[in-house]
Amino acid sequence: MTLNTVYGRLLATFQNRQPAAGSRCLRHIGLSLVVFGLSVSLAAAEPAKRMFNIEANLATQSLTDYARQAHTQLGYDVDIVNDVFTNAVMGEYDSAEALELLLEDTGLEAEYGERGIYIRRVPEREVSGGTEERAPAVAETSSLGYTRTVAAAAQAAVAQGQASQGTEADEDNDEQKRLLDQIIVTGTRIKGVNDKFSPVTQISREEMDLAGFDNLADVFETLPQNFGGGVTPDDPTLAPGSGPGNASVNLRGLGTQATLILLNGNRLASGGAGANFVDVSTIPASAIERVEILTDGASAIYGSDAIAGVVNIILRDDYHGAETRLYGGTITDGGGDQLKAAQTLGWSGDRGHAMVTYEYSVEDELDAKQKDFAVNAIEPTELLPLTQRQSVFASAGANLTDRIKLSVDGYYNDRESEQFTSTRGNFISQSFTKTDVQQYGTAFGLDVVLSDNWEANFTAAYSKSDHFSDNARDSENPFAVGGELKSTVTEVLSLDGTVEGSLFNIGDEAARGVLGFQHRSEKADQFIVRTPLESVLLDSDKSRDVFAVFGELLLPIITDTNRMPGIQNLELTVAARYEDYEDVGSSLDPKVGLAWSPVTGLNVRGTYGTSFRAPRLDQLADLIGVATLSIWVDPDSPDGESVALSIDGFREDLDPEDATTWTAGFDLAPESLDGFSLRVTYFNTEFRDQIGFPSRPLDQDGRFVNVAGLVVRGVSQDSVQDFCARATIGCFDLSDFFPSLGGLSLEDVEVLLDHRLQNLSRSTVAGVDFEASYDFSNASGDWRLSLAGTHLTDFEQQVAPITPVEDRLNTFGNPVELRMRGGVQWRTRAMTTSLNMNYTSDYSDAEVPTGDFRIDSFVTFDTSIRLNLGELGNSTLAERAFLTLSATNFLNEDPPKIGDVPLRTSVFDGANANPAGRTVGLLLTKQF
Repeated sequence: MTLNTVYGRLLATFQNRQPAAGSRCLRHIGLSLVVFGLSVSLAAAEPAKRMFNIEANLATQSLTDYARQAHTQLGYDVDIVNDVFTNAVMGEYDSAEALELLLEDTGLEAEYGERGIYIRRVPEREVSGGTEERAPAVAETSSLGYTRTVAAAAQAAVAQGQASQGTEADEDNDEQKRLLDQIIVTGTRIKGVNDKFSPVTQISREEMDLAGFDNLADVFETLPQNFGGGVTPDDPTLAPGSGPGNASVNLRGLGTQATLILLNGNRLASGGAGANFVDVSTIPASAIERVEILTDGASAIYGSDAIAGVVNIILRDDYHGAETRLYGGTITDGGGDQLKAAQTLGWSGDRGHAMVTYEYSVEDELDAKQKDFAVNAIEPTELLPLTQRQSVFASAGANLTDRIKLSVDGYYNDRESEQFTSTRGNFISQSFTKTDVQQYGTAFGLDVVLSDNWEANFTAAYSKSDHFSDNARDSENPFAVGGELKSTVTEVLSLDGTVEGSLFNIGDEAARGVLGFQHRSEKADQFIVRTPLESVLLDSDKSRDVFAVFGELLLPIITDTNRMPGIQNLELTVAARYEDYEDVGSSLDPKVGLAWSPVTGLNVRGTYGTSFRAPRLDQLADLIGVATLSIWVDPDSPDGESVALSIDGFREDLDPEDATTWTAGFDLAPESLDGFSLRVTYFNTEFRDQIGFPSRPLDQDGRFVNVAGLVVRGVSQDSVQDFCARATIGCFDLSDFFPSLGGLSLEDVEVLLDHRLQNLSRSTVAGVDFEASYDFSNASGDWRLSLAGTHLTDFEQQVAPITPVEDRLNTFGNPVELRMRGGVQWRTRAMTTSLNMNYTSDYSDAEVPTGDFRIDSFVTFDTSIRLNLGELGNSTLAERAFLTLSATNFLNEDPPKIGDVPLRTSVFDGANANPAGRTVGLLLTKQF
């Protein structure tokens, strides 16, 4: 069968699929309309009434009674409601009526938000030339400017949580401290530490909605610390074999495997056809409460994989009522239509809570022919895949006693994707790939208060990923004809236990510590078949046990009671973790952090630690895939050439990768400029013994050149014959394809070139993260200005010890010097609007043969407006309803032009740009 014949068949399949996609889209629209109709019917019904029994009292008490009896979340600023006396509410009312009666003529009013109810002062309008006194803003949102730190979020949670805790005025300080201690921050296991040592960024679901991002891939793409290369929906060629529709996180550009991804603090099973990353594409955005991102090494806390940082995706677990979400979006210049429907039902009471969320979404493909910048792409090529997702998440909790709390959650996610791709190299290849990914898991938690100062936590968690892909491919390359069927199943079962509490006092403050253990079982089952020959390329079923013990200590050396000039606060944290693998050995990783406050409003901090990554189970297979016979341009041979056999595959004797990380920075929030904050962090990571395939390029005559792998001279004939016999794909003689090599024979082999996976690479990355924000209010509303960015100073890689160190910063397909996101947000009671800019600096395309080619900077703007329909109308339907209109890249900027490089497949740099263009979305959220 000729290549043209196969191309015609693939193109026919592609063309025939279009009506099916359109039909699917119509069916999805119909489904969304049904769901919308159901939500409208429910919302239009009379609101449920309940009995209220609230006596006239101080607001601090009566609001607590209301929140409990209405089964709702309610927050306020103590300074606002202190000494306010509210009305009695006795009888049967709906929740809104009861709250209105409670606050009537008190000078207070309720503002309804997506995250609950906030009590504020009734604004005092100016009489003659004065300024309007405004109520405090509702909980801050960064509009994905990424400047809201976890410390700020914790303080907001304290302020908004006081009503439900029922504190009295004279207990405010103690209660705030107790509530703050309940905030669990990624990067430490000691409660209440916040992010004073290591930088942690928090992104809430509300911020995602306002920015128009309906999935986690969109969120991480605009995060300055994240590098787009690795595994992204818009460029699967960056991670061959991963399949279409996948998405993961690649902090600092050190690889998706160097970022640990957690779900509610628990590990997820690896995904992809190669089990080489955690696929976040299947996690439903509607179930997410917030995302916490630690941009510092953390193996001392979490163990393997936490080299560049940790991403903790925290799901909603305590919602009372029902919520319907409908989203529709489209790429205005091309395909890529998006539809999503989600429904949440929840109950929350004094003794427990339960919640379930279902989400369905579909995203149509984006063909390269629909974009002007991609008209020269090899046909057929799709820039974005066709994707369909379904997700279910459920959680429940019970307070068994005042000291014992039980929780359980579970999830099931299913994603189907398909995509046409074409590649150009020495040969042209076209392929059509379909993937079906299923993820599911559960976790059980038990929290026990042992005493006033100590508590214990136990968690049992299970996660499974089932990835199946069917790839049909044809190529001019005789080694790549046909396709592959890949099945990858991975599982993680873990049991964790910790005890945490106060150890001893330093002055009036307690030193606190945590001790814990973890036992983890990991499994990976991979099966790859070459079609249509049905030859088995890989059949691997591996498992291992991991045991870890860890500890962390917080020492408050100088605090409020013993402060001195120049040292308002000084704290030290020390952590260590020992992790033992039954197959690759063990690793002991320490971390120390210091936080020093010389004056009020300034925190100077630094951390130092080591991290590691254990080889994946699939990397430990004893496998030879291809054996290739050719001539090697041998620098040590008298003749300058040697007959060589090259082998590719996997080996069992891999060692863990390891890294040294350190940071230094400061946080500034001056009292003289209320609402302003600045955070600057210098980071440096030395990543050693990285696992990878050595390079082994061919010259135009088919000879091996610039070999970077293991060279074995004097190899025996028995070994040569054995290597060829074990090659699952085949043993090939390149002299059959390159006549200039002459006749070659296995008996002539002088050197073995081992290009199986090895620990031989290293990377260095360094730079500065900066985040600034300014919040203020005036007569027009509440304002927020924000700017966040990453300026890289070093990004060096060495493929092998015998190869030179390469500076890859500001080059095609690699991280660039500067990435930023900044914006402005304006908020009133009825409306929130934002405008954000995304900036990627210009860089070099050094692969262009005619000389250095500069790729222009990429600047895009996003905007959104969210309407609180309840503030704009008095109908029951509009109550607690929100409409968000968003436009990402609203100026419709194409990715910058790249250089003309022979044999290059890409029509844009997928690592540093997005091909979609302007995407407009409309989100309707209705709570009842």
